[in-house]
Amino acid sequence: MQKKFFLFISLLEIVMLTGCNSTTPIAYAFKKNDNSDDFVQWVPRVYKDQTYESKLTVTPSKDDEIVQTNPKFPKMKDLWWKEFNSTELNDLVETAISKNFDLQIAITRIDQAEKNANIAKSYLMPTIGIFAGETTSGPALGAGTATSLSNYNNLNVYEFGFRATYEVDLWNKLHYQRNSALELLKASKENRDVVALTLISDVVTTYFEVLSLRERILIANNNLKIANSVQQAIQTRLKSGEATELELQQQEVTIVLVENAIATLELQKQTAEDHLAILLGTSVDNINIKKDTLQGIIPPKIKLGIPSDLLCRRPDIRLIEYQLKSSNENVKAARANLLPTFSLTDEYGQASQNLTQIMSPYSLLYSFSINAFATVFDGGKLVNQLDLEKAKNRELIAQYSNTIINALRDVQDALAAIKITSIERAELEKALNKTKNLLKLSTLVYQSGAMDYVSLQVVQRDVFNSQDAEAKSRFDQLRSTVNLFKALGGGLTSKNDTCTLKNKNVVGSSQ
Repeated sequence: MQKKFFLFISLLEIVMLTGCNSTTPIAYAFKKNDNSDDFVQWVPRVYKDQTYESKLTVTPSKDDEIVQTNPKFPKMKDLWWKEFNSTELNDLVETAISKNFDLQIAITRIDQAEKNANIAKSYLMPTIGIFAGETTSGPALGAGTATSLSNYNNLNVYEFGFRATYEVDLWNKLHYQRNSALELLKASKENRDVVALTLISDVVTTYFEVLSLRERILIANNNLKIANSVQQAIQTRLKSGEATELELQQQEVTIVLVENAIATLELQKQTAEDHLAILLGTSVDNINIKKDTLQGIIPPKIKLGIPSDLLCRRPDIRLIEYQLKSSNENVKAARANLLPTFSLTDEYGQASQNLTQIMSPYSLLYSFSINAFATVFDGGKLVNQLDLEKAKNRELIAQYSNTIINALRDVQDALAAIKITSIERAELEKALNKTKNLLKLSTLVYQSGAMDYVSLQVVQRDVFNSQDAEAKSRFDQLRSTVNLFKALGGGLTSKNDTCTLKNKNVVGSSQ
């Protein structure tokens, strides 16, 4: 009896200590100042009520980089986009990291995975509760004991106390479930990094696309001015009989084609700007890109011999690795679920027919039970659950292999694209230098009557096409470089890289 009483006192101390913790259910239910409007921080400012303030604060550091106070925001190991030496691009990337909604969704999924992991951990701990109640029954001595209405009495019993239940993890099933949840938490962080890497790559590529389209529009407008001056020259020669009406109509067709090209480029530019605005988590009216051309933006040089070990930097590979580890734990848990389960239940408290005597020593109640349960027949549910987890595991193994192959392909494609676009740009620059003043000179020669219109029209077409192709080739080269950065998980080298370069396997090379 004394041993049981001391156990009751110990249990009471545990309950009192846990009751002081703000994370216990009762304390959490009555928790004050619980901000139920967390959703407001994701709403654009123009839709917010002035009484709400965003929890996310952004403050510029000494080197003008945006520092997030939210620790779940991605911390990029290699600021590879700064290799392009564009302050405007750096600002856009930092804005996207803090404002993009896809990234914020990925961050909230980390919170969900963290809570799931905490739930899985809690199953390893006992559940302690408080019970209290009143029971009224009649007849007092039990059913059928009253021989007459005069001796029919009600029995009132008042009781309160503490109850603890605990499942003995004899086969480590609960540990496997906890480990699975922890691996999924790690996977959710890698998923956030996948979203961040894709986001940054899209911002950089779209920014270059906007600049390229702006430059191509400038080129087309300059050629339109020249085409209009050629039209005026044809009209002058037409008056003197040196040109024909057919030449004038052909030039008008040329002007229409250039105007149509400008309209197409304008539409593409607007689409790219809209896409950039979405990436930045705002409307297109709120972004202001000052630069109009790709001039001055030089792609970083790619060194020969890129080790395949750098693929371990890719967050999508690490993501599938953690998912595979979680699946392995699920298989173990499903196998352990086939075995019997054991649970302990312990109750301590007071019970009495009279409230004034409920605290008396003889009103002490206690019970301790051990329960075992083994499934004999369930229609194959547990066995099929095990087979299901094994099938999921095989699927993840295939996905992992496929991810590795795709990663190698991405690097090879990016390296090949860099090499080809470099050659194309060099050749187009040579052609552009030869045709730089050709159109102006040809126009002057035509005005003097020393060149026929067909030759001039060919020159117009070739000059415009070469200028447009050269501008587009610079964008293609920059895009290929961005794709290589993305294929390698962000950047080529990093002092803080966790990857260990154990060998010098070369997956590709580029000049």
